[in-house]
This record gives sequence, C-alpha cells and structure tokens, in this order.
Amino acid sequence: LSTAAARAESALERAREVSDSTSVAAALNTLAVVLRNQGDLKRARDLYAQALATVRETGDRGSEASILGNLGTILVQQGQLSAATSQLDAALALWRELGDANGEASVHNTRGLLHERRGSFADAKASFEQALTLRRQSGQKAGELVALNGLGRVLFAQGDIPGSLQRFQEALDGCRQAS
Repeated sequence: LSTAAARAESALERAREVSDSTSVAAALNTLAVVLRNQGDLKRARDLYAQALATVRETGDRGSEASILGNLGTILVQQGQLSAATSQLDAALALWRELGDANGEASVHNTRGLLHERRGSFADAKASFEQALTLRRQSGQKAGELVALNGLGRVLFAQGDIPGSLQRFQEALDGCRQAS
C-alpha cells in the first residue's frame, strides 16, 4: 500500500479501537478515496459502502451526502450508471437539504460524467453548466475549472468546436492563474 493508504488504514484501526463511529466513517471514506485514486475501484466501492452504513448510524448528513457522491463516482467509473444515478440523486437531495452549493456542484459534475458516458450530451451539458454556475457563485475555482473542462468535452462531442475551444481555453487560463 502507498503511504497515504497505510496512514488511512492506521487511522481506521485507531478509530475502531476507541469505537468512534464518526472517525471510523471518515477513515473508511479517506481510505476509499486513496484506493479509488490508485485504481482499486472494487475495494474502494466496498469501503464507501461500509462508510455509508457507519455514517448513517451517526446521523451526520453532510458526511452521508459526501459518501453517497463518492459512491456514485465509483459506480460511474465502473459503468454501473443506473446504480450511480440512485446514489447521486440521494446525495443531491441531501446537499440541497443542507444548503451546500459546493456539494450540489460536485454531484452535478459527476452527473455530467454519467450523462457523458451514456452519450446523453444535452443532459451532460446541462449538468456541467449547473456545476459551473454553482462553483462560480461560491468562488470555488478548482471546481469551476473541472466543470469548464467537462463542458469543453461535451461541446466537442456535440460538434461545437468553437464553443469547446472557448471552454477549454477558460479552463487553461484558470489553471495558469492558479499556478
């Protein structure tokens, strides 16, 4: 395991030793993120499912929404688009209930990816545009750049080369400003 995964596993062990459900859920989620980033989607999915069950015991709705979104992302990556839709719908409902625009934007971005994989480019465009609007309203630049990149891909797939280039250029300019 990588250093990050080893640290997350260590944190998980400590949280389990002291029976701290909130910390167990957080450590499971962190380890799942690390494994997802390393390409171990099956194990990451299993850990997200454990984290979700654990966090529901604690009543932490924000963490529940975050884990649902993460689980939805894994399902999109695995091509399980119907299951992903269900998780993402639940995450979006929770983020809206909590009034968290960044959480909402994250789900819209993942929905954009889902629609893109389905070849539903109009729906993908709408999702990325919603994510972009919410990110701009909240000043969350990194998320804005992700949404711009998604829009660029979708516009390209739709044959709108000038629109695609404009979105990619905006994203590139934003990256340059950030560095």
